[in-house]
Amino acid sequence: MRRVAVSLLLFGSLPVMVEEQLQVLGLFSGKAILLVDGERYTLSIGEATPEGISLISADSNEAVIRYHGQRRVLKPGTQISSDFPQPKRKLVDIHLDRNGIYRVDGIIHHFPLNFLVDTGATIIVMSSEQAKRLRIDYQRMGKTGFAETAAERVRVYLVKLDEVSVGTMVIENG
Repeated sequence: MRRVAVSLLLFGSLPVMVEEQLQVLGLFSGKAILLVDGERYTLSIGEATPEGISLISADSNEAVIRYHGQRRVLKPGTQISSDFPQPKRKLVDIHLDRNGIYRVDGIIHHFPLNFLVDTGATIIVMSSEQAKRLRIDYQRMGKTGFAETAAERVRVYLVKLDEVSVGTMVIENG
């Protein structure tokens, strides 16, 4: 019997605290040229930089952008640095247990869980039995793929979760 692992993507994951430097270089009808940390981007309405700065609207007088959920109006020549709105920092203390393993209490789909934490992980991984217990229909909702474990290659299902709570932090898919 082959094992099946369920990998759950953690959307809206923990924000990285970075202080971007943003400068408006040019404005046009429906487009804006932005300089973000020395990288130049020409954005059309609806497009976003890799840093998550999206253009809502633009004309020759101003650009309206969205970044970290905040709407900002920028004029030609506008330069923003340290006063640019940063996301609120969310922290949860996670301590080693008596066996030297990082663990933390959390909730998925209103079910309390105790997570084993891999400090380098970017996804939540659980067995198919755990997913069924949490009422996650991974075969219907998930996108199939494969992953390499230490022992074998296994089929996985990538599933987007609506909400995960870890300690006092709630992460939504946003």
